[in-house]
Amino acid sequence: MNILQTCGASRRYRRTWALRDCTLTVPAGHVAALVGPNGAGKTTLLNMAVGLTAPSAGQIRVLGDQLPGSPAALAGIGFVAQDAPLPKYLSVTDALHLARNLNSRWDEPRARAAQASAQVAAADPGRVAAVLAETEAARRRAEAHAATASAQAAESAESAAAAREAADAADAARAEAGTRLQAAGERASQTERQLAAVAAELAAALTRAEAAGQESAQAAAQRDAAVRERDTVTGAARSDAEHAAAELAAARQAGEEALAAARGQAAREYAAIQAACQAREEAARSLASAAAARAERAETALDAERAERRALTDRLTAAAAAQPRRTRTATATEKEKQP
Repeated sequence: MNILQTCGASRRYRRTWALRDCTLTVPAGHVAALVGPNGAGKTTLLNMAVGLTAPSAGQIRVLGDQLPGSPAALAGIGFVAQDAPLPKYLSVTDALHLARNLNSRWDEPRARAAQASAQVAAADPGRVAAVLAETEAARRRAEAHAATASAQAAESAESAAAAREAADAADAARAEAGTRLQAAGERASQTERQLAAVAAELAAALTRAEAAGQESAQAAAQRDAAVRERDTVTGAARSDAEHAAAELAAARQAGEEALAAARGQAAREYAAIQAACQAREEAARSLASAAAARAERAETALDAERAERRALTDRLTAAAAAQPRRTRTATATEKEKQP
């Protein structure tokens, strides 16, 4: 069986070929490495092998003749992407819930033990050792359970092989019995004991064939039960994934609503700040107008005072100029009054 087989696998993004005409085979039991420069198509080939990307041309098969991305293929493939982000908005419980729904081989006891260990370590560091011991015990129990399941599967396979061998033996016995019956007919002189022996051998072969058929039917019933259980688990996982997606969408919507409310509050605060700035500017303009008016009144009063001073100066000048004339007139009058 081939783990990976491609024939002319190609992937194109618009006008660019990320991978073109890739043909390779990786047999079971081998370890292979993809080596190449950036842009050679290594990640594209791995994404196509696990069903994350569909080939634009060519064919690709995994685990024999399984289609990439099918439930049977995903159950037997482990894949770690180049970027494995851990969303910050998920709690530990939500992250475990998401991983449980995306992994058909999820180890629930080990996951719960790890979560309990983290919680105990955060609350009481003294109990870390005990929790680690419980985790190891749970892991061992899970490994024992897996070993038991593997042994049961091996026994089922051995039973099926034994059934096939018994059916082949029955066919061979039937053929041998027919040959013997034909020989007995040709040799009619043989004794009745030989015919009885042949009949007994035929009956034993038929009994073994019936037993093998019953075992094969039981193996088929077990296989059908396992298929039904797998389908049930797959449906439950799909339902849980859809529920998780719905919760994620609701959380995203709530975040968007909170962001819109915050933006509205910021807009209102910005409007209030603008109104306060406008009021401050109007008050400043009013103060400037009042100061200009006071300055204008002061200048007017100063001009009036200057005019009054000039008028007073003019009067004083005129009075000073008229004083000598009056003095000469008085002297002449006194001379005329003398005898």
